[in-house]
Amino acid sequence: MDGVSDVAKVACGRLHTAILTSDGRVLTFGTGKFGQLGHGERSNEAAPKVVSALSGKRVVDIACGKEHTVAVTSDGDLYAFGFDFDGTQSDSVRGMWP
Repeated sequence: MDGVSDVAKVACGRLHTAILTSDGRVLTFGTGKFGQLGHGERSNEAAPKVVSALSGKRVVDIACGKEHTVAVTSDGDLYAFGFDFDGTQSDSVRGMWP
């Protein structure tokens, strides 16, 4: 994939994709209609783009649902973006914890 090296994991939603690199970065691309790309807007991305809201955090796992993305950090924090579980939308990355 152009511009992306050391891919550790790829997760796919209905119309979007998330990439986790071995150094803990998350990149997303595809349809962003519901904020599922985590770039703070609802635009589409044709090529992988770093989720800057997660910069400075070492992400160790990712997953995608139909219209949302989640990321888990090495500290055990969970970040989610996109179509929320209660039916609302979020353009930004939000941290969650138990």
